[in-house]
Amino acid sequence: MGTITVDPKITEDFLLMQEDVLDASVWIDGGALRAHVTRAPGSAIDEIALKGVCVAHIGSTQTPSEILLIAGRND
Repeated sequence: MGTITVDPKITEDFLLMQEDVLDASVWIDGGALRAHVTRAPGSAIDEIALKGVCVAHIGSTQTPSEILLIAGRND
């Protein structure tokens, strides 16, 4: 059986390409992938929607188990 490699940089780069995301930081903590995401001003994106986009485009192993959303400066 193969080993699954999780690379936080892949997830971070993907999140940063999303129009509703102003900034993102992704890391591994206790074996789980976690993210801090700053929403773009005026964005209403939520954790569930971001997780869904991640699963659909980069797979479940690269999807953070927890995403902490932070409002942008102008929100």
